[in-house]
This record gives sequence, structure tokens and C-alpha cells, in this order.
Amino acid sequence: AAALPETERPTVHAAFTCCEESGRMGAGLLSADLLQRVDCAFSVDGAKPIGTVITRALGQTSFAFVIHGRAAHAAANPEAGINAIAVASEVVAALPLGRQPGGGSVNVAAIVGGSVIERLTAENLATGGAEAALSSALTNSIPDRALVRGEVRGYSTEEIEDTVDAITATIARVCDAHGARHEWIRDRSRMVPPFPHAADSRAR
Repeated sequence: AAALPETERPTVHAAFTCCEESGRMGAGLLSADLLQRVDCAFSVDGAKPIGTVITRALGQTSFAFVIHGRAAHAAANPEAGINAIAVASEVVAALPLGRQPGGGSVNVAAIVGGSVIERLTAENLATGGAEAALSSALTNSIPDRALVRGEVRGYSTEEIEDTVDAITATIARVCDAHGARHEWIRDRSRMVPPFPHAADSRAR
């Protein structure tokens, strides 16, 4: 472009964004008017060798679910309980974690359950008290609640939604088998849409 006369040089807009990993909190907030006037755009990101051009990117959606079992005394009457941690563990074991056939991925990043939930306050977490909360958790009660959080990524919205459907079906199947209940939690407003490859892209 520098070799062109000044009046023929293209206009270049630079945008610096952050928090993309947390949802549509960066590039998703760019002006729609600006985006409609862009002829060609490049995202300068990723730890790749100089000269690499990425022509597609994974979309992402996070999810969480809560398993509700039934509390009971672990020694006096364990038969009356439904162990929410055990049900949640069976769900996680049945999920297709890792790389997916279409190139996306499924991950479960956190699970917490039982009486430790009430002990995990913001205060003791900030002071490194997670271990203390765990060590003080009751061991004589069948846990009636477990929380799980993870994410799904894919190169198309259809791929992401198909994977999410498979996950919710697995949760329902396992809960039904054990007489447990579940809550499905998903915030679509924080979903990062996939960036598909365009067949007519000029990027090489």
C-alpha cells in the first residue's frame, strides 16, 4: 500500500479487544456500522509462526449443570440416599470429552459437591481456604447436590448445538437411571460464535 499514491491508499482501522475467552465481551462489541464498511479484516492473534493466516476459528459455549440426589445418613441408612456426586461422576464419565469428530472439543473443568459447597465461601477461597473447606466437610451424609461446569467448542453453530444436545441427553439418561434430578444452566449471551472458513476468502 505504501507504493500507491496517498489518495489511493486503503483506510486501515485497528481494534484492540480483550476478554474474548469469557464470551462476547471484546470483538463482539465492535460497531456494527464499522463492520459493514470493512472489505477485508485480519485478526492478529495466536502463537503461530510469522506469515500464518488463520481462516477459521472455533466457537465456544460454556455450560453448567446441577445434580440433585437425596440426602441420607451414610452409616445409618445409606440405602435411602441418592449420591449426587456419584451420579455427576457417571455423567462426566459418559460424556465425549476431548477432541470431537468435527474438530471441536468438550471439556469438564470443575466439579464440586456435597457439604463442601456450603463451606466454599468467597472469603475462604480468597485466603486459600479451599483445602480447609474440604477437610471440614461432613463425611457421614450422602450428598444431595453436585455442581459441574464445562464448555463445548466447534467450527459451526450446528456442531456446537448437536454436541450440547448429546450432553443434555446423557445427563437426563443417567439421572433417570438413578432417580436423581438435574438443572441445566447455559448463558447463550456469553457464547462466542464460530468464525467459519469462507470459500471465497482472499486470505492465502
